[in-house]
Amino acid sequence: MSDDRNLPAVPDDDDIVEGEIVEDEPGQDQAAAPRPVAVVRAVVTDKRTQAAGRHMVYVVLGLVVGVRRLRKSRSTSRYDRWLRAAELSGDWDKVLELEARRTVFRRDRHAWRMDWLAAPGRVAQQLPWRILRKLRCCPWRAGHLAKAIHVLQTRETTR
Repeated sequence: MSDDRNLPAVPDDDDIVEGEIVEDEPGQDQAAAPRPVAVVRAVVTDKRTQAAGRHMVYVVLGLVVGVRRLRKSRSTSRYDRWLRAAELSGDWDKVLELEARRTVFRRDRHAWRMDWLAAPGRVAQQLPWRILRKLRCCPWRAGHLAKAIHVLQTRETTR
């Protein structure tokens, strides 16, 4: 069933209006659009924008300070600085103590870095055993389990 009461979209009467298309005057659109310089000036001079910019600068400077402190805490520069001060004051017992502390720091730092380098390998080695332990089976049965899982998955995908 079609409803023909809204058709045709253009009525059949001869009430056609004749007219002429008039172009806008040149320069009329340009005057209405804001100038980019004025927009930038308005944004930059706004107090809220200035406060947000100042806050961003503080955050960046805080990050820089934090990175510097972290870098210095992981280097031997403080021990070197203490050693120079002890040498200038002529305190040779302090110099020997600081050299020993610097050596211990370097050894600990090296061990820490090597642990971080070896950690992914240790995790990769331990992971399969943990999975098998949770399944409560020996590694020799892992092949049979993998085959059974594969069969079940292929059966699910072929349905």
